[in-house]
Amino acid sequence: MRLLDSLYPRLSHLPEFAGIGKSERKRIVRSCRWKIFRHWQYWVSSIAVFLFIVILYLVIALWYVNLNARFLSLPLISISAFMSLLLILAFVYLAQQIKIYYLAPYLVQAMPDGINDTNSHTNNQQLRKRTIKKGLLYSIPPLILVFACVAIAIQNPDKGCATLKMPEELNTARVVKNLPGMTKKLFLEDKRLGVITDIVFHNSSNERPKATVIAGTMGALFTDTGLPANFVPFEKRQNDVNFIKLSSQGVYGFMNRGAWCSDARVMDETGKEIWSYAAGDNGIDDMAAGDIDGDGLPEYAVGFNGGGGIHLLNNQGKKLWEFRDGNVWHVEIADVDDSGQKRIVHSNAGGKITVRDKSGKIISKTNPKPYFSHFSIIRWPDSSAHEHLLLAEDNTIWIFDSSANVLAKFAAPGSGSLGKGKGIIISGDGENRVLATIIDYENWHRSIIYLHDSAGNLIYQEILSESCPTISALPTDRAEPKRLVLGCEGRLIEYKFPVTLAQ
Repeated sequence: MRLLDSLYPRLSHLPEFAGIGKSERKRIVRSCRWKIFRHWQYWVSSIAVFLFIVILYLVIALWYVNLNARFLSLPLISISAFMSLLLILAFVYLAQQIKIYYLAPYLVQAMPDGINDTNSHTNNQQLRKRTIKKGLLYSIPPLILVFACVAIAIQNPDKGCATLKMPEELNTARVVKNLPGMTKKLFLEDKRLGVITDIVFHNSSNERPKATVIAGTMGALFTDTGLPANFVPFEKRQNDVNFIKLSSQGVYGFMNRGAWCSDARVMDETGKEIWSYAAGDNGIDDMAAGDIDGDGLPEYAVGFNGGGGIHLLNNQGKKLWEFRDGNVWHVEIADVDDSGQKRIVHSNAGGKITVRDKSGKIISKTNPKPYFSHFSIIRWPDSSAHEHLLLAEDNTIWIFDSSANVLAKFAAPGSGSLGKGKGIIISGDGENRVLATIIDYENWHRSIIYLHDSAGNLIYQEILSESCPTISALPTDRAEPKRLVLGCEGRLIEYKFPVTLAQ
């Protein structure tokens, strides 16, 4: 009842209601509301307009879900978003006009004698019908532009107008470039883990015994001698899990970095949730942990899709501050500027590297040559150096400092622009230094592993028939050949280097 009272005050603008007071207008509406509700044309018109608006919202939302809107130019996104807003407003207005068009006959019949003018009403109905047709005609250009923008968004930028699909070179799993003496075998298999997203090796310390932690989307394994020692199941399936330090007192746990349709959360060592942070309307792209203020407790930087920006949370998951930005694809907390202090570094819709201090103030914002989106942290040029940024883009593996200066780049044939890269130094320093990089394509369930020597030459490349999002080096004695492992779905794959690269 209140809906009718609030929806139809605009009926006072109808010519048939000229000179009728507000109280009389309400009485007329109430007297014929059941006739209105019983009329099929009223419900068809209302439902049709409602469904169209819902579909339009969903179409616009596709830009921010999985259609790689980063390949759209910012002006095109802005124009199409503006036209979409105009289109929604136009159809809301048309919905009201359509309702009034079908309501008017009943309302006119309910009007007091002497006010009802049938000829005037007929003329006004014809005028409203022409208004509806004109509004529909005016809605066609922005509607075409909206769908054109979405069509562009789903195109593959490397293939012209072809739809976004898995590149042909990823169809077949194979060794593209072999390294004599390199061996590969299954290191561990446990389907309970789900997709393995983090591998951490702990040396013996006062905080905890020597152990290997293998974290996946469904649970984690704590191992000692390479054999399963303890499995920790998670209460629900996660997205991208890291094993993290929860305090300086040797308390550890797990962090789910979140996803567009999933909350970010922190769990203890038993897999029990401590807190979660809601994705909200914009959706979470990523979350990173680190002690940014030096109090011994981690803070958490959360990057949002759309216009959600960047948030900083305390160790209890409470928001400390937020700043606006567009499509914060990835975020890390690390000492990226060699200042001795941890910073927040993140990407955005503009492909820029943004570095912030603990208060959220921007220290630097730079624009590297390739589009900067999903990156990772790597110590370069050796495992004892400070932290830099690794990016896989344009068939190249890039290593940047926080000011977007290129420190090194390596050819990565066949990697394209849609993979997420992680790299490590897995051999000795100097001439024996080897960069191992895994580039993962989650949506296509494919990965590529690259090995580059200290001169930047590609010495090994293999296309894997599964998604392997993480890479780590197995601890070995100096006399033993170097080994690395890839975390895939429910299993670890081990690579052992030839003796010539062992030292």
